[in-house]
Amino acid sequence: MYRADLDWAAYGFGEFSLGISDVTFDRSGYLWTVDRGGRAWGDRDAEQRIATDVLRCWSPNGQMEKSFGAGLFVMPHSVTACEDGLLVTDVGLHQVLKLTWQGAVEWSLGNPRSPTDALDGFNLPTDVAVCEDGGFFVSDGYGNARVLKFGDDLGLEASWGQQGGATGEFRLPHALDILDGSTVVVADRENARIQMFDFAGVHFKTIKSDTLGKPYGVSVRGRRIYVADNGFPEEKRAGVSIFDLDSGETHRFGALGKGAGEMLGPHSLAVDCNHDIFVADVVRGLLKFTPA
Repeated sequence: MYRADLDWAAYGFGEFSLGISDVTFDRSGYLWTVDRGGRAWGDRDAEQRIATDVLRCWSPNGQMEKSFGAGLFVMPHSVTACEDGLLVTDVGLHQVLKLTWQGAVEWSLGNPRSPTDALDGFNLPTDVAVCEDGGFFVSDGYGNARVLKFGDDLGLEASWGQQGGATGEFRLPHALDILDGSTVVVADRENARIQMFDFAGVHFKTIKSDTLGKPYGVSVRGRRIYVADNGFPEEKRAGVSIFDLDSGETHRFGALGKGAGEMLGPHSLAVDCNHDIFVADVVRGLLKFTPA
């Protein structure tokens, strides 16, 4: 169904070294990645910010165009392209930061290094999904099992979710995306499911499947939901699951391992207009898969 594009120039970039945690496409078709600067997960409370660039822009053929972000982050977790820049979550700072295309910080939400369950901040926020009107959702995350919606003026408009396994509850909302301009798709990682809500937080669909382990990343392209399934090391699984909402079909590819095309820590993914899949694997680096 899919094969690894080992000839893509950036294939395997950052393997065993950087901890690439997310990928996103801008509207020009360029790919952006964010990494942990080689830090381990346990370093998220480090006093010093990462001294090297952690954000990189890649051309469609896999050539690095530019990089920035040195000195800004403690443990960046996700990157999402918006109309005029990048939105980055940092689980060390407990913030969402907006950067320009040149790498300048335009604004931030949350108080740095101050985790909270109050609505004026975050506790280990994991991802951002942008709406067509400029508003956005934040999955918040490791510490708070909730989703928050902000308007384009940065005002809080809605929030929902709490710790648990019932419908509408979360055990680590780890990633999210927008479907059909009106639906929030949430990777409910430790509940091993995908939950779908309207923009007011009303739940209307859950996806659970034998092909799905722990959904770490989620990306929507058309009416298909692509999921980075990372069960390493306990479940000994790693791959990509694809759910076609129109046909009801489910597909999966990938295997756990160090061989060509295999994965060890698929953390997130992005899909381009050709249905090529780009995986941010925190162990194996940046990977590309094309339809066979």
